Amino acid sequence: MNITTNLIIEELGNRGYVVEEATAIKNGITKHGVTVRKSREEKIAPTVYTEDMIERAEALNMTVSDVCNEIERIVRNSHLNFDIEQLYDRDFILEHIRLGLQKKGTEEIVKRASNFDGLEEYLYLSGTNENEQYSIKVKKNFLRNVDIAFNIAWATAQKNSFKETTIQPLMSVIEDMTGERFIADELAPIYVISNSKKFRGASAITDHEAIKELAENIGVNEFVILPSSIHECILMPKTAETDMDYLLSMVKEVNKTTVAPEERLIDAVFELTA
Repeated sequence: MNITTNLIIEELGNRGYVVEEATAIKNGITKHGVTVRKSREEKIAPTVYTEDMIERAEALNMTVSDVCNEIERIVRNSHLNFDIEQLYDRDFILEHIRLGLQKKGTEEIVKRASNFDGLEEYLYLSGTNENEQYSIKVKKNFLRNVDIAFNIAWATAQKNSFKETTIQPLMSVIEDMTGERFIADELAPIYVISNSKKFRGASAITDHEAIKELAENIGVNEFVILPSSIHECILMPKTAETDMDYLLSMVKEVNKTTVAPEERLIDAVFELTA
């Protein structure tokens, strides 16, 4: 039997859950799944994206019941204690609003074109809940409900985000991840630019002051930006030996083989003068 979303909804309904089909756009990628509530009174509930689960289940000859068991585990382990009333709190929104960067899409959120072709800036709320990082993309009604002007929202998001900008040598990042020590190539320093949480931090490439400060510290004024993901980018000083075609092919290969589609930025490289 082919596993379908309708069969999953029916099975979970028989188990007492309130289930609805759900569609979301993540960084230009349409994701299909189900929102699963333990009761109709539950305001916040997890959405489980089922396409990959169904594909894997059919490859492994799993049943609808097996898939629903997996979804139940996800629901039980999700801790969604976010107070939805906070979305009507002006101070909360201004404190948590941040600037994100993603490829151009059709989402109905607060966004604008960026200075990087093919990418757009957007606003989101960032925070932690029971030690888990969460983000909520800002819709126009969020701002209207609390009487926040769009120019104030953008300015505050930039201020909040740029306070968290981090630019670290790539070797330092790798050392932090692996615990091993490496000898960096001082002739061709490479940097990771993101935010302190390493979460939706690619927008740091719009922090001109931080990049200008780096340029002054290392004595260069031209950089190449390699869009790594929605979470971070690679920043390299541009030299006479810089091979843009090679860097572009590298970005394309990494995007194709390493970065999840919903976290990819774009198959491009950008030049930036500090």
